[in-house]
Order: sequence, then structure tokens, then C-alpha cells
Amino acid sequence: MIDIKNLIDAVDVADARSSMYYVIRYIKQAKYFKEYGKDIFEDEHHSAPSPHVRRIALEIIAVIEKHEGMPASALEESKVIELLDYITSIEGGLSTEFSDEELAAAVEFNSNIVSPNIDS
Repeated sequence: MIDIKNLIDAVDVADARSSMYYVIRYIKQAKYFKEYGKDIFEDEHHSAPSPHVRRIALEIIAVIEKHEGMPASALEESKVIELLDYITSIEGGLSTEFSDEELAAAVEFNSNIVSPNIDS
């Protein structure tokens, strides 16, 4: 199996996880993206990814398609399932610990919350 983990090793966990989301989305629906001309990064449930996440996702997709010798839209269903299992195992292995930056942002956010004034 192709080693794509090295492409996210030095990446912030949140960006790695976001990148993997778009890679999985693309691999799963490549035929439809091609058929309907959709952009994998347009998603009504998620905000647009950062340019960094977009670049990482596209790089991973390019590596996978080069390794397979064809676009994801041409892959057999069994290969799609194999790739999805592999990618989700990598995503599942990402740290669930918050970074110092994430913790600091959460603390700052919470400190700015104003409690509602409730009359009893």
C-alpha cells in the first residue's frame, strides 16, 4: 500500500484531519465529482478549507492516483474500499490531544463568553 502518512506527519493535527476528510470525500465520490463537475472542497456542511488544507488534500490525491495509475473516478469499487479503509486507519491514528494553540484558543474563547443575565 502507498505510504501517505508521511505527507501529514509534519502537519498540524487539525489540518491533517481536515485534509483526510476531503481525500476520503473525493475517493468515495470521484465518479460523481467528475460527472457533475463538482468541486470536492464545496461542502454545505463544512466551511471552505484553508489553502493549506486544500494543498495537502490535493497532494495526497495526486500521490494516490499516481500510485494507482489512474484517476480515482476509474478505480474499481474494491480498490475504493481498500483505500478508504487505509485512509480512515491513518485518520483514526491521529492524536486526539489538543495542541497548546488549540487549548489557548479555547481558554480565550471561554473567557470572552458573557453569561446571560437571568432574573429569578
